[in-house]
Amino acid sequence: MGNHVKAAGGNAITIGSGVFGGSRLVNNMDNSLMVGFNSDIPTFLVSGAPGPGTTGRIAIGSAIVAPHYKVFIRNDFDQIGLWSKTATTDQANAGSLSEALLAVKKSIGAVGNGFTTGLQAVGIRGWGTGSSETAIGGEFEASFAGIANIGVCAYAPDGNMPDNSPDCAAFFDGDICGTGDDLYNLSDVKFKQDIQPLTQATELLSKIEPKTYRYRKEDYPQIALPHGLQYGMIAQEVEEVIPEFVKDKIYPSRIDKEGHVKSEMVEFKALNYGEFIPILIQGFKEQQAEIERLNESLEAMKTLLDQYGVDELPEPVQLEGGSERVVLQQNHPNPFREKTTISYFIPGSIHRANIIFFDQSGKMILEKPVDPGQGSIEVFAHDLSSGLYTYSIVADGKVVETRKMNVSK
Repeated sequence: MGNHVKAAGGNAITIGSGVFGGSRLVNNMDNSLMVGFNSDIPTFLVSGAPGPGTTGRIAIGSAIVAPHYKVFIRNDFDQIGLWSKTATTDQANAGSLSEALLAVKKSIGAVGNGFTTGLQAVGIRGWGTGSSETAIGGEFEASFAGIANIGVCAYAPDGNMPDNSPDCAAFFDGDICGTGDDLYNLSDVKFKQDIQPLTQATELLSKIEPKTYRYRKEDYPQIALPHGLQYGMIAQEVEEVIPEFVKDKIYPSRIDKEGHVKSEMVEFKALNYGEFIPILIQGFKEQQAEIERLNESLEAMKTLLDQYGVDELPEPVQLEGGSERVVLQQNHPNPFREKTTISYFIPGSIHRANIIFFDQSGKMILEKPVDPGQGSIEVFAHDLSSGLYTYSIVADGKVVETRKMNVSK
């Protein structure tokens, strides 16, 4: 019915008009109703029902209906596929309500698919504006699930993207607030491989420089950057130490309802602060181990002092009426690979003197008696393992001086 139209399918009806002097509006679908004006593409198409107790499908802007959707909308360039608006009341309004019930596997109330080779594809977009109390762009609720209720479920599959791609399952411009107690991340051992103990955490932390700073809000007004003084790290600096903690991300371009670009895309580096937790835990454990080692060294030194009847470390021994004192020189060479020499001087008034060697744990490994006067002893590397040692000179039961010695084989 109309001008320049044709109903080619069985029991097909076409209403409207084709393009004057051009293509006709043709309905090739059996048992269907097509409506359109001044175009070869229908504005509205209703398909036939599969059988008794069922209903057909609806297509808007398409000559065919989508096989898996009850309503299929194909919008032209610079158009919005579906716009729903309700009048203002003092209660609750819904511009669009979609409900799916009694599916065997999955019920989907609403599906949005944004596909384009252009600037940006958005499946579903929501605005909350003009509210006297709270504006909410999108509200989701999950209930009555047999296993788990999930209010929002977002996916960003890796596909063939590189490891450092800016993919995000969710992106929020502003603070994230919640009433729950915990934020859980996947950590099950069944998903992990190549598991190794974490070591040298203290060394890693020593290379990280925390900073205070303020965000350049005036240079990036489109981004909801935090106000005031901030505490944290600089992503580029952390990337030099632990590159796995940093990823390249993007702030998406902002496009209004008419398709106009409001702000351009911004590339930036993002830092995973949560990854510092195992580093901090291991660093704490390493520091505790170092504290325990130092305590053991202190106890070993106290034991040595007790053996000589000394309660505390004294000042260097000074003879009455004279300027002579006990001298312990730094070993030379230091570090050493084969042997090193330690020179010393013991005044004649000293009755007994020893040079005692300790390993890194504070354990005494060697004791050599020395005679009064100028002298030296040799220490050979083959008697020791590589590492740091200390040696002290004890004169008449008093630890006079202590130095460090480094064996490097």
